Amino acid sequence: MIIDIGNTRCKWLRNNVLKYCSYTKLESLQIDCKKLTSTDSIYYSSVSPAKLEEIISLNPNFQGKRINIRSLISEIQISNISNISNIGSDRLFGAIGASFLSNGNVMSVDCGTATTINCLSSSNEFVGGMIFPGYMTQKTALLSKTAIHSQCFENADKILSLSTADAIHSGIVSNTCGAILLAFEEFSKNISNVPSVFITGGNYHYFSSRLVKMGIKHTFDPFLVMRGMASILRQNINVDYFVKY
Repeated sequence: MIIDIGNTRCKWLRNNVLKYCSYTKLESLQIDCKKLTSTDSIYYSSVSPAKLEEIISLNPNFQGKRINIRSLISEIQISNISNISNIGSDRLFGAIGASFLSNGNVMSVDCGTATTINCLSSSNEFVGGMIFPGYMTQKTALLSKTAIHSQCFENADKILSLSTADAIHSGIVSNTCGAILLAFEEFSKNISNVPSVFITGGNYHYFSSRLVKMGIKHTFDPFLVMRGMASILRQNINVDYFVKY
């Protein structure tokens, strides 16, 4: 079993079947864990030690053979891996997942609790990236610090808005897309071919149309991080869910 433990959801791959759930509904994960045998290994990546411990406590089979899949990343996947420290595994696996889908320079963007941008060159050198609060994190922080009431924000295409709610939405979308464009341009300066951009994460739909208008073509893949993890173990996710913009 391969399991990706994120901030809000976990995903797992077992017998080529990919599943996911929130941390309030772990029943399906528990059921699959009970099917594991003593000879099965559990490969995991986690951005949250607390969530990892929560899952371990709920599933006795996790007390068995657990392997942090990050330890299996080699110079084949990331040429400068020996020089990398203090970086989340999800960033590395997102970039590896992007390189699995495209030859050449790639940039992965994960639009989750945090938005992370990561760049991997055609020579598999991890160049770096950006991290900043994700769409909902920005929105929640602003609403919690002001008297503004939460409203539904729908119009992602309108840049200048009259209502406060729409202006907040436009501001979050604009600063996120602006950061993606800045990273794209910075990465493109020192490489021969422009990078292919891959986006994942639950909030991607807020940004897609704006990015296209800004000239950034991209592909959405909800399984990008897990695809990178599976490729390390020479497995493939038999789900092709790519949306090109």
